[in-house]
Amino acid sequence: MQKKFDIAIVGAGLAGSIIALGLAKKTNLKIVLIDPKDLHVNATDKRDPRTSAIAHEAQVILSEFDIWDDLKLFAGPIEQIRITDNDSKLHLHFDNKDVEYKTLGYMIENNFLLHVLHKKIIENKIEFKKALVKNVQTNDFNAEIELDNSTKITADLLIVADGKFSKIRDWLDIDYTIKDYHQASNVCLVEHEKPHESIAQEKFYPSGPFAILPMQCQNISGIVWTEEKETAFALSKLDDNKFMSFLSEKFGDYLGPLKLISERHVFPLSLVYANRLFTKRAVLIGDAAHSIHPIAGQGLNLSIRDINVLVEHIKENNNTGLDIGSSRMLEEYSSKRKFDDFNMIMITDILDKFFRIKSPPISLIRKFGLALINEVTFLKQFFMEYAMGKRD
Repeated sequence: MQKKFDIAIVGAGLAGSIIALGLAKKTNLKIVLIDPKDLHVNATDKRDPRTSAIAHEAQVILSEFDIWDDLKLFAGPIEQIRITDNDSKLHLHFDNKDVEYKTLGYMIENNFLLHVLHKKIIENKIEFKKALVKNVQTNDFNAEIELDNSTKITADLLIVADGKFSKIRDWLDIDYTIKDYHQASNVCLVEHEKPHESIAQEKFYPSGPFAILPMQCQNISGIVWTEEKETAFALSKLDDNKFMSFLSEKFGDYLGPLKLISERHVFPLSLVYANRLFTKRAVLIGDAAHSIHPIAGQGLNLSIRDINVLVEHIKENNNTGLDIGSSRMLEEYSSKRKFDDFNMIMITDILDKFFRIKSPPISLIRKFGLALINEVTFLKQFFMEYAMGKRD
């Protein structure tokens, strides 16, 4: 059996689902979304330790895609961000009062994020195929996708969103760069006695950053605790009580006693990015294009900015009767995105290197550098707006 679509998207994770909804909102194209797992349409009461940060500008894009009104029901606003080197009293403080009280960003549990995205995919009647991709071939005219249920799909454009270690990227002979950070992050959700007041905290240690992220409930925070890989995996093997003892020491007592309210997951960290974003009739998005260090919580936001530009290029070509999968269009998209993509890849990589240097003079420079930025209005404004996703 063979079916023809305008666009085939492989991967129904965050990036694949968002671009499917963006295309459904902005175009009348026939789209198919393919993934070996069922759509996550039933939100559960089980707390998901995995969370995502959505910056202000990404939230604007999601609003334009008609996604945000459903998402905001589960999102916790970030009104302030405090950044410190180790436990220094000198810090960089971002406050939304300095940007006309715009919310700096939002935190949302991935469980709810996927639930909303997949529910809207069904509401928008986007065709979904639960199947494993067995083979992909592209030529001058279309992409051909073979599924494990004997279905063959052809599409004018294939959007590859099958993750950091994409098999399809390999099948398309798109080379990629990988760098092992020799770190891993323990993630979980904790409940605390005092309200977090929508303040995100990021403390930088030589072993890795420790982030305290305000969730929707004022008494719940997400934790991303990064350490050298050996230490991180040793922490992951501790029982909950012992783990929470170490976590409470790292967290501090400013929000009162802590209680673990989710499972704990540990994730090894590596930088992976494709050396080019497209090939004939196929384009990479999400982690298949670039998976960066979580040091600034910018991975999903970078992907949303990519998606926004790609959707606009596809929409423009479709409205003017041009080929939506042409190499010219994909080259224009890649050229428009490569500067922001490269900058964020490099910024996160350099930040990780810089904050891991243990030299006392460098530590002093970091502390006073953060304090200096905090006092120089135009510098602080620039960094705040950059973190919010503003690029113009």
